[in-house]
Amino acid sequence: MKVNWQKTTEKYKGRSCVGGIDLSSVSDLTCWVMAFPDKDEPKKIDILMRAWCPEAKIYDKKNKYRDQYQGWKAQGFLETTEGNAIDYDFVRHQIVADAKMFNIWGIAIDIMFDAHDFMRQLNIEMGRSKAKPAVFGCGAGPKYMGPPCNELERRLLEKQVNHGGNPLLRFMADNVAVKSNPAGMYYPDKASSQGKIDGIVGLLLCIDRLIRQEPPSPPPRVPIFV
Repeated sequence: MKVNWQKTTEKYKGRSCVGGIDLSSVSDLTCWVMAFPDKDEPKKIDILMRAWCPEAKIYDKKNKYRDQYQGWKAQGFLETTEGNAIDYDFVRHQIVADAKMFNIWGIAIDIMFDAHDFMRQLNIEMGRSKAKPAVFGCGAGPKYMGPPCNELERRLLEKQVNHGGNPLLRFMADNVAVKSNPAGMYYPDKASSQGKIDGIVGLLLCIDRLIRQEPPSPPPRVPIFV
C-alpha cells in the first residue's frame, strides 16, 4: 500500500476538521493528526495523519524500528527532515499549508518539549492572536487525557473512526498501554507502551478539541430576491 498524498488531500479539501500535534523531543517521531467529522454523522470521523522523523533516524542502527521506518517512508506514511534533529519549522509550515486546504477550526498540542514556543509561532503563522487562538495546549495526565480516552473508546466500539488503513497509525494503536487513576479515568502511558504511540496521542488530542470546542457556526444565509 502506498499513499497518494495529492489524491488524499483532494478528497478532504475544504472539509472541516480539528488537529492534534504530538511533538518529539529531538530525534524521534512527530505526528500531526487531523480528524474530519462526517457532515451527516458528526460522531463519525475520518483520520488523516502526517508523521516525520529526522533523516538520520531511519538509518540509525540503534533504532530497532529502522526497517519499519524505511518501509513507511517508501509507502509515503512517514516523511523525514534533514539532519539528526526534527525540524519544527518544516512541520509547522506543513500544518499552515494544510490549514489553507482544510477548514481547521481547532488544534490541540501536547505541552511537552518545545511545545509552548511551537504553539505561539503556529498561532502567529495561522494569523491568530492570543485573544483568538487556533492552537491550544493540552496536558498528558488523566485529568486531560481521561475524557478523550473514554470518548475514543466509545467511537471505536461504535465503528465511528476511519483511519484509512494507515499502517503506521495501526502499529501505534497496537503498542498502546493505558493506566487508570482511582476515579477510573484512563490515559495512555508511553513508559509502559511496547513501542511508539505518538499518532494515538495526536488522535486523542483531536478528540480533546472535539469534546471541548464547539465548531464555528456557518455564516448566516443571505436572502436572495428575484
